[in-house]
Amino acid sequence: GLTMVQRLAYRAKNTDNLRGVHALCALEVSNGSASFRECHVSSDAGIGVKVISCASPSFFKCRFSFSKQEGIFFGDGATGLVEDCQLFSCTGANLHIETGADPIIHRCKIYESWSCGVRVTDKGKGLLIENKIFSCASANVRIDDEAEPILKKND
Repeated sequence: GLTMVQRLAYRAKNTDNLRGVHALCALEVSNGSASFRECHVSSDAGIGVKVISCASPSFFKCRFSFSKQEGIFFGDGATGLVEDCQLFSCTGANLHIETGADPIIHRCKIYESWSCGVRVTDKGKGLLIENKIFSCASANVRIDDEAEPILKKND
């Protein structure tokens, strides 16, 4: 597998204010349908993986952890598949879905976030099925701002 770690060698001003589609990230997927298998992604600067626009990537057996913000962010209408992955120990939500994004999250372990395990907001969608979501500092799942996810058989 591939390991991607973003480290800040310098401290740019106001990087903490960059959120969502404007945030720094270790990996950004903004177009196409790339496939990632057995990868580990982390970011000291912001989001681990940012999926936006027309992108529809697939992640299988990957780990997303210890990011300063979200582990995975889906926004701006993006889709994709996250299957048999682990999302854990991020400062923000381990998984954040917003602005019409509609990914499928299947058989993942989502745990020990310093915030929410899963946050769906701002008309975000998504199908979350057969996931284990537990031990997060805030809500394990938080849904607000006209979000409409579908959750089935999650623990």
